[in-house]
Amino acid sequence: MADRPFFEPKQAPRGVYRGDVCDLVYDITPLPENRDGWLRQFEKKLEGELAHVRGDSDEETSARVAFEPSKITCTVTVDSFATVDELTKVDDAVFNALSNAGTAVEYGAADLEYKLEQVRQRRRENWPDEQYR
Repeated sequence: MADRPFFEPKQAPRGVYRGDVCDLVYDITPLPENRDGWLRQFEKKLEGELAHVRGDSDEETSARVAFEPSKITCTVTVDSFATVDELTKVDDAVFNALSNAGTAVEYGAADLEYKLEQVRQRRRENWPDEQYR
């Protein structure tokens, strides 16, 4: 099994100050084998995690995920007045989304392989030998 995509904890996130907002940038490697499936899971999990972080506040927190040739870049935009506690919650949200996306993809792939093996087994048992070849 390939390594799961993750960010380097000692280096991430990088910060980019843009006036009213700041970007927290996570460089994620290695690239996943199933990019489309992984990306859908990660975006879904990240949105859920960030919604939990936002709660009832009016704070604008948004995220963008982009594939680059050798990495994935996840950029989370927060208010420039965010506290350390708020930034920590965003950091935890990215970590949890990455972890949960990897788990969902692994379980989904394993479940699919199990079902396909049942299909193959049924075929071996029910099809005439000359059709099975």
